[in-house]
Amino acid sequence: MSESERTWSAHERRERSIAALAARQHGTISTAQLHEIGLSPAGLTRRIRQRRLHRLAIGVYAVGRPDIAPAGRRHAAVLLAGPGATVSHASAAATWSLIPATRRIHVTVPPATRTRSSALVVIHRLRDLHAEDVVEIDGHPVTTV
Repeated sequence: MSESERTWSAHERRERSIAALAARQHGTISTAQLHEIGLSPAGLTRRIRQRRLHRLAIGVYAVGRPDIAPAGRRHAAVLLAGPGATVSHASAAATWSLIPATRRIHVTVPPATRTRSSALVVIHRLRDLHAEDVVEIDGHPVTTV
């Protein structure tokens, strides 16, 4: 930790952590990640009221502004779908620039995942998605062609 970082308040460290994580995730962040960083439920509510967080789906937010790039929408869908989620189907094809982007993001999840399709994401369940069939593009997993 640098000398300047030692003088930051807990609030400043939390704000910088939120900004850094959102930057790595194309402007998106989940409620769980905010809580891990140390944001309280009241802090979350305050940031929503101040329009510093914009709800994309239950538990997933755009940080700073509501309009996010396609990579941000894909990352939000993966956050929403949870661990083991991978951008797939038409959304993977769009990521590979094979077809135009779709409004809803298609995501494949392990069969036991409880996430359901929503306005943002179409959930597909697959028993065996092999590691060689998934690559990382823009910081999130995407199925290969």
